Amino acid sequence: MLSDRLLAILACPVCGASALRLDVEEADGDVLVKGGLGCPDCKRWYHVTDDIPSMMPPELASSLKAADQTWAGWRIVMEEFLIWRDDVWSDPERAAERRESALQMHRAFLDFCELPDEGVCLEIGCGTGRLADLVGEGVWYCGIDPLPGGRSPGKNALPELMPMPSREVSLVQAVGEVLPFVNECFDIALIAGSLDHCRDPNAVLAEAARVLKPAGRLAVLQGLSRSGKEGGVLSRLRGLASQLAGVPDPSARKTHMRTYQAGEVEALLSGLFEIEATAEHSRRLFVRATSRGAGGR
Repeated sequence: MLSDRLLAILACPVCGASALRLDVEEADGDVLVKGGLGCPDCKRWYHVTDDIPSMMPPELASSLKAADQTWAGWRIVMEEFLIWRDDVWSDPERAAERRESALQMHRAFLDFCELPDEGVCLEIGCGTGRLADLVGEGVWYCGIDPLPGGRSPGKNALPELMPMPSREVSLVQAVGEVLPFVNECFDIALIAGSLDHCRDPNAVLAEAARVLKPAGRLAVLQGLSRSGKEGGVLSRLRGLASQLAGVPDPSARKTHMRTYQAGEVEALLSGLFEIEATAEHSRRLFVRATSRGAGGR
């Protein structure tokens, strides 16, 4: 069943109203199999399936069907991402390699973050929510992702080898550009490798600032692209190697909306956050910042 803690901070992504009404249609023990959340102000209705509320903006259906051109291009890139992801996590050798490299990267990232032992944490672009296993046990974890629980549209199951969290998590189907939460309700916001998948990074960061409490912690992990001749040569070599091996390009370049070089991520954050520290780790940028406060909707 949806936790009282989650229900207390959820808000309508259209009008911003809170105190949403929960209706239970089908339950299996503690799991809300089928139900909904009703907005008391604009009367919109949001489906809940297997404890995951679907709180997408009106322009983007839970199936990821885009109602306007602003999301249509993002949808195409997301389809490329799902092809690449499902292929990686269906191959035992590639899955094992990726699982280990991701675990090492995320451990280094969270060590850098210096997160508190207690608090309320939001991850934007959480996938299955597996990062929850690496935050402190005293931290309540909530994750949002346009893929509910990491599942592809129309599919009930994940790739068999895809890692899952071992602790209880609260997940919401949503996008970072329109976070379905009340103002100033999180102590921590994590964006771990998903900023370059977002349609509008500026909107995502503005929303992160809105839902963070004053002086709340934002931590970003973002891959950096190589520029100039070095990047072009390496890109062509990776593509050739992939073609010869008969597998998708391991760099997954087609699955990103944009790329970032050193300095660009900090510039994005600087308008809304005080940057405390940065570091590079295996061509990944770590940024630790504090919210300046951005007011409400």
